[in-house]
Amino acid sequence: MVVPTLAPLLTPNTVMLSIMADGRLLSRSALAQQTALVRAMPEYAGRDRRGITVAAPNAKVSQRQRALVHTLLAATGLVEWVTDEGLMDAVTAVSGSGPAYVSCWSRP
Repeated sequence: MVVPTLAPLLTPNTVMLSIMADGRLLSRSALAQQTALVRAMPEYAGRDRRGITVAAPNAKVSQRQRALVHTLLAATGLVEWVTDEGLMDAVTAVSGSGPAYVSCWSRP
């Protein structure tokens, strides 16, 4: 896993954004105890700026960090925030995000 190698680079002002489809990053990660983390799942249509991204922050994310992440994610369309990371599994299942990663790399 890449995250432990990044740990020395993280400061109290750092917010880490993850688009990993699997796992409970916010609740199970040792890193989540000390770092501001946002788990996000973009939708397939995001490549055309007509998508929606659902994001879940942990308790360490400040309002400023959330606004920064929101601005970044809004480049692909709408952004919706949830407080329960458990909802991210359902978002992943219905968003079509898996094919998005393939098509965005193969798109001319």
